[in-house]
Amino acid sequence: MRSLISKQSFVFLVLIGINFSFAQTSLGYITQNENALVNTTWKVDGIPFETKEREAYSLSVIPEDQYDAHWGHFISFNENTFSSSYSAPCGNDCFTSVSGEYWFVADMTIKVKVMTIQRNGFCSSKSETLNKDYGNYLLTKVESGWMITKIV
Repeated sequence: MRSLISKQSFVFLVLIGINFSFAQTSLGYITQNENALVNTTWKVDGIPFETKEREAYSLSVIPEDQYDAHWGHFISFNENTFSSSYSAPCGNDCFTSVSGEYWFVADMTIKVKVMTIQRNGFCSSKSETLNKDYGNYLLTKVESGWMITKIV
């Protein structure tokens, strides 16, 4: 009888552990070992990481059914690198792209290093090769995607 209770307790604890791990993922919890940004592209509310001073970015799912969904600022993440792009319906603009590296320093926290800022078109600033640490950013899951907020 005691062996049966022990087996049932063990199975119960395993199921709770599995359920807890799924709950973390569905709530938008990212660990250092699980990078949910890999191979994703997001629409961004501005040029991501163009300056160190900007404190937050909103990353939204790209709506496929909207006519103008392919215009604006975007960021794509690979395993440890990111790159941004900008597109506009006309060619009379400054097209800025930022590329760099990121890595997890803690759960839900990334460190960002900007390598280059490329500017093409009608720009008042020139392209730059920076190779600069931009600091740590907290990832927060929101209804539309993610918020990336600088940790000061």
